[in-house]
Amino acid sequence: MKRILSNVIMPLALVVAALPVHARTAKSVQVENGGGGPYKAVIVEDDQLPGYSIFRPENLAAAAAVEGPLPVILFGNGGCSHNSVGFYNFLTEIASHGYVIVSIDTEEQVRIQDSQKSVDAMDLLGKLDWFTSAGGDYAGTVNTDCAIAMGQSCGGLQALVMSTAGDERVRTTVALNTGIFPDPYVLDKSFLERLKVPVVYIIGGESDIAYPNAIDDFKTIEHVPVAIANLPVGHGGTYAEPHGGSFADMALLWIEWQIRGRGEGEKVFRYCQVPEELDGWKVHAKNFTKDIVLSLPGGNGGEERENVNPFGEVNTYSAVKNPSISVRLPDPDKANGAAVLLFPGGGLMSLSWESDYIEMANWLNERGIAAIGVKYRLRDMSQMRRPVALAAPAANAAPAAQQRDFAKITGFGVLEHANANPSPPQPGVEDPSIVASAEDCLNAMRVVREHAAEWGIDPARIGVMGFSAGGGVELSGLIRAKAEERPAFVCSIFGPALEDIIPEADYPPLFIAVHADHFNVAAGCLALFMEWKKAGVDAELHVYGEGTGGLFGGGGSTADRNTKNGSWLETCYSWLHAKHFLDKQ
Repeated sequence: MKRILSNVIMPLALVVAALPVHARTAKSVQVENGGGGPYKAVIVEDDQLPGYSIFRPENLAAAAAVEGPLPVILFGNGGCSHNSVGFYNFLTEIASHGYVIVSIDTEEQVRIQDSQKSVDAMDLLGKLDWFTSAGGDYAGTVNTDCAIAMGQSCGGLQALVMSTAGDERVRTTVALNTGIFPDPYVLDKSFLERLKVPVVYIIGGESDIAYPNAIDDFKTIEHVPVAIANLPVGHGGTYAEPHGGSFADMALLWIEWQIRGRGEGEKVFRYCQVPEELDGWKVHAKNFTKDIVLSLPGGNGGEERENVNPFGEVNTYSAVKNPSISVRLPDPDKANGAAVLLFPGGGLMSLSWESDYIEMANWLNERGIAAIGVKYRLRDMSQMRRPVALAAPAANAAPAAQQRDFAKITGFGVLEHANANPSPPQPGVEDPSIVASAEDCLNAMRVVREHAAEWGIDPARIGVMGFSAGGGVELSGLIRAKAEERPAFVCSIFGPALEDIIPEADYPPLFIAVHADHFNVAAGCLALFMEWKKAGVDAELHVYGEGTGGLFGGGGSTADRNTKNGSWLETCYSWLHAKHFLDKQ
């Protein structure tokens, strides 16, 4: 968001420390020129509401004429204190976008007993009724049926109390630098079960004392939409920075989306795609869309392993013996009927699930495309051959001269029919791991087509996208597919063929993205492109000049989508559009 800087900058204040506040001589004051939003905001002391400050547009009627009656934010201060001075910049900025905020703000800092904290939260919630009877400027300009519970640190716990009180006027929760302690401390984790509204946790990285509690809350909440946004700035956030800093931007994105259905909030919090101007933030979300998980034939019930990230999401799978699909459907209002089966990479030894399914599914869903992650069977590592130990070089031996055999380095000398498999089986013998994963590919496509009508998918616009080894898996499935079983399109991202492939004239169009520095993979992708062209089938190849691993460092991760390599995402999206696969029907 564009910032409007001011000559008035509040001094830095620790949000949980006691700070002296001198009595104000005016009924209203303005900081930072009223904030950067469209409605200049003021901080008002109302004699009818002693002990509280109201942050609001100076001209309520003008703001309400544009926005309609203004929602109310009930704000709990850090430390559950009775002083909001450390948040003046932050709260003024939010108020300047058309919100009325009420915060405990007495003339003298008061520390309250632990047992009184939840009582204070309920007292704050009761201030909604005050606006109903206040009259004056508030009559007809404030929507007391639409409230947001918000607070920082201990005040964030107050916000959670307000959100679990059963008051239907509270529509959403913003929990800043907070989380319920594992051991009961005023609140316990059972409070989270009472949440009825979407909640966002906005935290300050691993140095934030609330970081582990917030992440544990995120993992615990399973029944309402929840997001967690993380910026490594510590427990004090950016509240005292000009216009509340980046924390104000993130909080506004959430409430503008949740309350008014506008802005980029859905893209950021539902689909975890952070814009460039909020660089440094990482967002995770869940429960906005529940994945549909279906088993595929061929499982043997064997033990599998999963590696979970700190947010409780599966990062990688290994030793997969029971294939399945995870289906993540877009919002019906966005859906265009297209679908993509995603085949994660991992060298047939693991599956990069977080980067190649979760992140890609979010990216596809945001564009109206259904995403199906295929958990295909992997190699039996117990059957892998042990590496042969090389003899140690003789003492003081001269270094061997480096041979620059380009054909050997790139793999051009051994590629035949685009087969880039570095460990081919004996002639005439199929690799059982590739055969199994190819069967999983075909079975996944059959199941998706069977459920296409139920899931709002057009059977004629179901494509496949594979990353690294996953690209080889989808191509092995294509080799074995009957004409009517083939996908509508094939996207191979850093994924050459693992078997001989000789395209037929009616093969689907192919999109390839790869980078040049990984010579053998790039050569395999180039050979794949040439096989398609020799068959007269449409194909498009994009070779990027930097990087040696999977694109973005992990197959299909969207984390670096704004880099040179990351531009393949939008390039591929444009290609799908040009081929009319994304035309809404």
